Amino acid sequence: MKNTAVKIRRIAIIAIIIILLAIIIAAPGCKNDKKTPKRASADPKDITAYLDTYASEDASYILELADYRNLTITKDLSVSESEINDVYLSEISKLSSRNDFSADPQVIDPLFEKFASLTPADKLTEEGDFICFDYSGKIDGEPLTGGIASYQFTWLGSGNFIPGFEESIVGHAAGTTFPITVTFPSSYPQNTDLENKEVVFDITVRYIFPGITDDAIAALVDYERTAFNETKVKEEDVFEPAYTTAAGYRDKVRASVRAEKETTFEQNLEGYIMEKIYKESKYGTVPQDKIDSFKQSVQSAADMYGVTLEIYLYYAYGGMSLAEFDELARFQVCARSIFTLIINNENMIITQEEFDEKSEVIAENYGYDSAAQLISEAGKENVCNSIYIEKAIALLKSLVKVEVIE
Repeated sequence: MKNTAVKIRRIAIIAIIIILLAIIIAAPGCKNDKKTPKRASADPKDITAYLDTYASEDASYILELADYRNLTITKDLSVSESEINDVYLSEISKLSSRNDFSADPQVIDPLFEKFASLTPADKLTEEGDFICFDYSGKIDGEPLTGGIASYQFTWLGSGNFIPGFEESIVGHAAGTTFPITVTFPSSYPQNTDLENKEVVFDITVRYIFPGITDDAIAALVDYERTAFNETKVKEEDVFEPAYTTAAGYRDKVRASVRAEKETTFEQNLEGYIMEKIYKESKYGTVPQDKIDSFKQSVQSAADMYGVTLEIYLYYAYGGMSLAEFDELARFQVCARSIFTLIINNENMIITQEEFDEKSEVIAENYGYDSAAQLISEAGKENVCNSIYIEKAIALLKSLVKVEVIE
């Protein structure tokens, strides 16, 4: 279960994406439920009238806006043992792809066999072990639909399965089959029919793989060398391993994961900033009609695909639960109003030159043939609003202080 901070951060990132997309894909002719700003009036026939105004959302319910000019954001670049395990497991899975488990008899690659044989034959599974296993589930004695899988890879303690599943595999030898009984969580959007249901799984442990040791890494390097030689374009190309020891492998993985986190942080910085502003601002009653309007638009999308809201959220919003969806609806309403306050507080304007330049970029990014088509179909006001929000985001990113955790 993700902690609250992680949930809000993910919600913030999704909310910013929704806000930026919604402005550009607004249907022409739709009534815009926005209040006319005090700084200027706008003639919808005159494009220049929009350049010094922002069609603002009602922000009166925000009692106190966070000090957005003095924000500090934490950038966590630390790499946990769990993250290293996840990468190592992916290496094992790639090595396993050289096998043909479906053949009769099975075709087991010598490199895979060499790697798997590094584990003592009498070893019993324990937390942290890397394994390959099969499972077959039954509920009330009947086969569980979709509850059968073979040659699954995990490390025990990864949290990739429902609570109690991996823990129940501890204490068994490779080649053994045994039953486990687990109860599905009360919230399981992948299949709500299984919520709170007790299921019996027959587990077969096929392999227990070695942990990250020098011998295991040497075997992986042999695999990488073989794969390189099989696919190299030039005969004179020579394989140069990025690591040769367990310590070297860990250092390489840490550097790779750290770089990925650095990239992710930069890509999602605006979401992290809005998360901070959202959490540190004080609110009265957030307009329920706006919350309901957003939720209805998502429900309509789910209806269009012929699925329940739970299923739609799971696949379209990265596994989002209904509780998270409620928070998302509130967040995106508040975020729009927060942008209103910032844009007006800073007396932002956009010039004709800015409008021309940004509308070309937006048109290209969203698949329009030209800026003229974008303006015609999305509406001048919506295009201007998008530029204002992007300008506000740029300001916030220039002001924020970042503290790095190594």
